[in-house]
Amino acid sequence: MSDAQGSSAPGRASDDRFLDHLSSAADMVGGRRFREAEVEVLRALSITPSDLRALKLLALVRFKLGRLDEARALCREIAETQPRDPGVRLKLGLIALKLDRIDESVHELETAARLAPDDPRAWNYLGFAYARRGERPRAVAAFRRAGSESMAAELEAEGELSPPGGRSEGEGSGPRVSSGPGSGRAIVSPGALPSATFEPAFDLSIPMDARSMDARAISTRHEEHATRAEPDRALAGPLGNVRELPPAPLVGYAVSRLAPPLDQAAWLGATARLAIGDGAFVRADAAVACAGNVRWEAAQRRVRGRNSVERLGKTDAPFFRVQGRGELFVAAPSGRLVPLLLEDDVLYVREDAVMAFEGSVSWEYGHIPRAPLGMLQFRGRGLVTIRVRGETGAVKVSPDKPVQATERHLLGWVGRVVARGGALAEESTGGGGPVGPLPITCEGEGVVLFDVEREGGRIV
Repeated sequence: MSDAQGSSAPGRASDDRFLDHLSSAADMVGGRRFREAEVEVLRALSITPSDLRALKLLALVRFKLGRLDEARALCREIAETQPRDPGVRLKLGLIALKLDRIDESVHELETAARLAPDDPRAWNYLGFAYARRGERPRAVAAFRRAGSESMAAELEAEGELSPPGGRSEGEGSGPRVSSGPGSGRAIVSPGALPSATFEPAFDLSIPMDARSMDARAISTRHEEHATRAEPDRALAGPLGNVRELPPAPLVGYAVSRLAPPLDQAAWLGATARLAIGDGAFVRADAAVACAGNVRWEAAQRRVRGRNSVERLGKTDAPFFRVQGRGELFVAAPSGRLVPLLLEDDVLYVREDAVMAFEGSVSWEYGHIPRAPLGMLQFRGRGLVTIRVRGETGAVKVSPDKPVQATERHLLGWVGRVVARGGALAEESTGGGGPVGPLPITCEGEGVVLFDVEREGGRIV
């Protein structure tokens, strides 16, 4: 690999992998394994980031996990592409209702009802939204249009709807609607909205081919990952009770960085554990300890499938190859350590950010054309640990929306992305002028990762 580039075009194998991940995610949703389903659908989106089926399924999963703001953002993204999709408008109205954004809910649900006037769900949700806004006559009319005559009659006759004693949410209970004292407005407490009443808006039917991987294999695969990522395990031996960082699935980590850094979970621990059975590579200043009968040797850069004469890593931080049987413990000499679990994924990351990786992962060294930035490409399955200096973030890349970045802040990318340097300078100055502030251009389809460090409140 002489240039750090993604695949030139999606092939049949990529399509099959995409459908495999999407099918697995749909099965996990059916089994209410929502966290595992989120990881699978994120893997599907790493192959085809703009697929609407995957985006809708991700919205469903995050809705089920109670992450309503994230589900809302996804539905709004889908609505930009399909503004006349009544199902998306219905979901946006439902989420807004649960978030107590009543005016927004009414607007979205009215749009859904206008686009699909025969869908009783839109009218039923409108009944609740109108009641929450104090518009009882309109709520009554909406309930009747939905076929909920009993709710309309009770609201009209008594001014309140409440679940009969002993009846569960799934048996037709409704939110309590009452008249506010002295206001003449109908009031529905947000906490009174039963989830079971509203979740049918997120029912999805995703037709796809059956895949060869059976349910047992899928279950075993995810049980292994869950065991490996157990956060409470402690390292044995000379490290005592140092907490070990659980590896994050690569695609899940990349896409999760799209959220603002302040929304991210706190960092845990400072150490990661790598298996040496297939060999391992570690940067000299990142090695903490090694358990087992192993041997060390200098690691060379691998280019186009062959070892070169150049050492892997920088002069002051070279890499070593560890072979034998045992375990390797690594930490970041500065900044923060992030262990990433690759599962038939493709990751490009700057060489100076890599701390260690397992030998089961295929890798090569390359560089961004016209930019002095060495990159490592990883493919396959295994653990890759990287170091970040500050907060990480991500930006989506699509064919019509390239992303520009600085050499200092570009961390890497996931997906079919092609990066090149000097593009802005050549296009704006004819090739002879000064380089602009964002000299690296990333094109294609995927997610670009950034690493931003602050010092005294300033980005450095």
